[in-house]
Amino acid sequence: SGSFAKAMLIEGADANASVTGNESTVPMQLRITGLVEMPNSKTYDATGCFVGLEAWGDVSSERAIVRTRNISCLKDGKTIDMPIKGHVSFRGKNGIK
Repeated sequence: SGSFAKAMLIEGADANASVTGNESTVPMQLRITGLVEMPNSKTYDATGCFVGLEAWGDVSSERAIVRTRNISCLKDGKTIDMPIKGHVSFRGKNGIK
C-alpha cells in the first residue's frame, strides 16, 4: 500500500453526479506509463499494464472520483490479472477533472 505511478487515461467517462452517483459507477481504464514508486525507495516496472477503474461524479468538487478495480499485464511471460484497491488523483487532489 502507499504505492503510486504515473498513468495515461485511455478510456474516459461522463461520471454520474446524482445522489446515487457512487452506486451507479461508470467504467474507465488507464495505462501505467512509469515505474511504480513503492515504500522504502523501491520501484517496480509496471509500464504498459492496464488498470480498470470505476468513477462517479462529485458535484461539490466538480471532479470524477475514481477508484481502481483491477490490474492486468503480461510480465516476464506471465499474465497478471487481479483486483487492486486504490484511487486516482490529479495534480495532488483526489479525483480528476
